[in-house]
Amino acid sequence: MQEAGATATPVDAVRAAWWRVVLTAAVLAAVWWPARPGGTDGFPLSTYPMFGYARAPTSVVETALGVDAAGRKHTLRPVVIVGTSHPKLALATVKRAVAQRRTEGLCREIAARAAALPEEERPVAIEVATETWDTLAAFAPGAEPQRRKVHARCEVSRGG
Repeated sequence: MQEAGATATPVDAVRAAWWRVVLTAAVLAAVWWPARPGGTDGFPLSTYPMFGYARAPTSVVETALGVDAAGRKHTLRPVVIVGTSHPKLALATVKRAVAQRRTEGLCREIAARAAALPEEERPVAIEVATETWDTLAAFAPGAEPQRRKVHARCEVSRGG
């Protein structure tokens, strides 16, 4: 232990320099590790591979849409599709119905909820469909799907 005002010995200076080198190497390794070539995602450091690879040129989406009197398609809110405001639940419900070939029943359920909408928001029909989109162009204004397969279509009751 050194006394107050005593100068550091050469051994203390070497020991302090060694700790600085070790600490610097550890920090550099931690920064380099996620960006290293061939790195994989995992704990405790993540390279976030969900953002690190090219996306497929198309995306396939199962959806339920409202159709107005002019035939235009409109996105339905999750509360109309499944009776709750959770979009992931709406997506999973439609996807499961398509996979299990139970789209007619889902279509009727959605139409019953849509019938309760105010007249100006109420579609004339519901379509449960699978759409294939250009992954990037899908977000452009006025974008349309490349392909569309309608699994079920049902009319919405006009009684108010």
